[in-house]
Amino acid sequence: MSARRRQRAGAAWAVVMGLAGCGGGHGTSWGVEKSWSSEHFIYHARVDDDSVDATVMDQLEANATLIRGWLGLGSEPWGPVHYFKYRSIDDLVAAHGPCPATACTNMLSSGRIEVHTPLAIDQHELTHSYHLPVGCAPKLLMEGLATSVSCDPPTESTLAMPAGGPGWLQGSWRDLDSFEAPAPTSYPAAGALVTWLIDGWGTGAFMDLYRATACHDGPDAIAAAFNARYGVSLDDVWSQLQTAPRRRLCTFVEGCAEPEATGDVVLGNQAAGYRVAAPMPAAGALVRASFVTGAVAPFVRACDATGALSRFDGYWPLRPTAWSPVVLAPGSSRAVVALGDVRGTNADPTQALSLTVTGLPAASAGSDPGSCAGAQPLAIDDLAVTLLIWPQPAPLVLGLRSTVAASTLTTRFRYDGAVGSVEACSDCVNGVLQGCGDAALVDTLNAPWIRIHWAPSSFEVMTLAVQWL
Repeated sequence: MSARRRQRAGAAWAVVMGLAGCGGGHGTSWGVEKSWSSEHFIYHARVDDDSVDATVMDQLEANATLIRGWLGLGSEPWGPVHYFKYRSIDDLVAAHGPCPATACTNMLSSGRIEVHTPLAIDQHELTHSYHLPVGCAPKLLMEGLATSVSCDPPTESTLAMPAGGPGWLQGSWRDLDSFEAPAPTSYPAAGALVTWLIDGWGTGAFMDLYRATACHDGPDAIAAAFNARYGVSLDDVWSQLQTAPRRRLCTFVEGCAEPEATGDVVLGNQAAGYRVAAPMPAAGALVRASFVTGAVAPFVRACDATGALSRFDGYWPLRPTAWSPVVLAPGSSRAVVALGDVRGTNADPTQALSLTVTGLPAASAGSDPGSCAGAQPLAIDDLAVTLLIWPQPAPLVLGLRSTVAASTLTTRFRYDGAVGSVEACSDCVNGVLQGCGDAALVDTLNAPWIRIHWAPSSFEVMTLAVQWL
């Protein structure tokens, strides 16, 4: 991960970490505000905040229906949740409210629940507002659940590490107790643990564990409740997570529930046009992300456990002044392209990213290792492209050509040979690939066709950089 991305991720964490807590008092009251109400929410915003209007209520209700249903929460009456939307984190801090320096969800002794955040729709804090009435679990479970559901704070940076993984992966789950601002470190690990439990045993089993624990339970109490319900040791389960060849770090419930993306798609965290992810067509897609100087590139995430990958940090391949177009090849798991930064800065939470998604024509890829019959190379309107290719049981045949490069120019391929092998082929004659050779053995080739073979039992995505010279 580049220094620029490490710095941005660290800065974002200072405003991401919300604390779900319990307190007394009569609740927050803004003397001057604009407000809207729905069945389950009362929304409070500054009178001069033009980033939200009454339409946000439909979006909140839709989020509640999706996430509460996924959590298996009952249909009994609940709410209202008081949602306080600030202009920015700076505005939140200046208000001297229940959240000293970060977004948070607060449950009062009266049972009133308040969300305080600069985001028009804060999926992390909303998740807290749904599960807090169920009970106050230890922060490991409470924050792990909110992080898993929302993928916020982002977990991908933990994968931009050596093969051994991030530091927390080498320790014990019992040490995951850093959830306090200004620099907590346990959110990604807690999210990964909860995701592992949900992927392995289901959401219902996890919620049973959640209900069986209390706010201030320590590691021993958590371990005992886990053993009683799962029939195995949490220490053993953590060891399995540590040594697994792959693991998914968050469930990303709402992002994966978005409709399949085609054409021009804008990802953004504002109420108008709110959308944080774009699921890709099952047959694969060519995706372009509009480059913005200083912005966080989009992430690629898997929507089920079978799409989990090892040592894949989810970041868009970067060039100094652009982001490469990316081909997501067809695979067995649904993938989404997600907004890389949902928090923005302390002064401005606004984030947006423009994508163009072009589904791969059926004729651009095939699984018959010897055939290219009826296939046409995929046209790339650029001199470079990066392919992110999920492991597949059969070899993948794919055609590529640049529409802006002269036909006489050659092609350079770069990839990790440990993941698999790439053959570059010069032609397709009568449905049969011709002139194929190992792309790693020569620097440049005139080869519009490639044939990819995966290493046995590989769980890593192949990142194949293609450049027309």
